[in-house]
Amino acid sequence: MRSWRRSGSSPGSRSTSSRTARFDQDPALLAELDIVVASVHSKLRMASSDMTPRMIAAIANPATDVLGHCTGRNVTRGDAGGKVRPESEFDAEIVFEACRQFGVAVEVNSRPERLDPPRRLLRLAVEMGCSFTIDTDAHAPGQLEWQVFGCARAEECEVPVERVVNTRFCGGHGGLGNTPGVEVVESSTTYERAWA
Repeated sequence: MRSWRRSGSSPGSRSTSSRTARFDQDPALLAELDIVVASVHSKLRMASSDMTPRMIAAIANPATDVLGHCTGRNVTRGDAGGKVRPESEFDAEIVFEACRQFGVAVEVNSRPERLDPPRRLLRLAVEMGCSFTIDTDAHAPGQLEWQVFGCARAEECEVPVERVVNTRFCGGHGGLGNTPGVEVVESSTTYERAWA
């Protein structure tokens, strides 16, 4: 999980859980975070019949605010020499409907090697009425500049600005947590909640 704090930066942590998306972090710790992003980080090649309920269980978790890089793909190797990775398989209509029903935003990941979700899935999530976040998935301060890539993809896929959670913090409109006038700043130190 990645977290955003109302001020300053948050300490990093990683939690591992089972295939059923039960997390080993104390629910009290999760409750202290302003925003919790659930992202699949392991067993990315499991069958859709297993991945779909795994993702839904994470979305249904009351601590989850955002579904992060939903396909887990890497379209390029990236600066760190990572691997090109195909999309995970899941039933996108069921997963996006769960996001809509549970009020969990779909992340538009701006990281150049991810660009996740792909345009066809981003357009489907728009069509299904999901809300969105646009973030950099930054692992270092210089990577915050990647935000423009996600914004361009959101605009290209006609994501309505009023459904982008980041925009709700501008001009005192509130946002996740309904805190008026709070600006969300992505920290280079993050809380990650991954499930095995």
